[in-house]
Amino acid sequence: MAAQTQPRPAPPKPITPNSAKAAATAAVKPAPQKVTPTLKLDDYAQRLAERSEVMAQKKVEAEIAQANLTLHQATQTGYVPSTDIIKRPPSSGGAPTPSRLKAIDRLTLNGLFVEGENKSAYLSLDGNNPTLAKIGERLHGVTITNITGQGVQLTQGDRTRVLEGKL
Repeated sequence: MAAQTQPRPAPPKPITPNSAKAAATAAVKPAPQKVTPTLKLDDYAQRLAERSEVMAQKKVEAEIAQANLTLHQATQTGYVPSTDIIKRPPSSGGAPTPSRLKAIDRLTLNGLFVEGENKSAYLSLDGNNPTLAKIGERLHGVTITNITGQGVQLTQGDRTRVLEGKL
C-alpha cells in the first residue's frame, strides 16, 4: 500500500480592498431614529400645564427681584444720601404755613396723665419732641390753664383752645 498523502489546506485568500469594505459595512448597524414622544392633552390639562408654567416663572422672577433687593440693600450700608434744601419764597395766599400760625394752633397733645392732684400733659409744637407741661406753665407763649381726663385747656392772649384726649 502506498502511503497516502493528506491534502494540504488551501492557503487563505488574500483580502482585497473591496472585500474589507464590504465586511466593515456589514458589521455596522444603522443608527436608531430619534422619536420624540408627544402627549395628547385635553383642554383642562393644557390650561393647567400653562398655568403651572406661568406660576413657576412668576415665582422665579419674584425670587430674582428679592435677591436683587437684598443685594442692593447690602451694598447701601455705608451710603449717606445727600440733602438738598430748596428755599421757596413765601406764598401770598392759600393755606397758612405752620410758621404763620400762632403757637396755640401749632401745639398737639401727645400724652395725658391725671392722678389725683398730679396732672400733666405732653405737648409738642409742630410735631417735634413732646414736652412735659403742668397747669400754670407757659410753653412757647401758651399758658396751660387746665388739665383733665378729657383734655388740656390752653390760653394765648385772649384766645382759648382745648386739646381733647382721653386716658
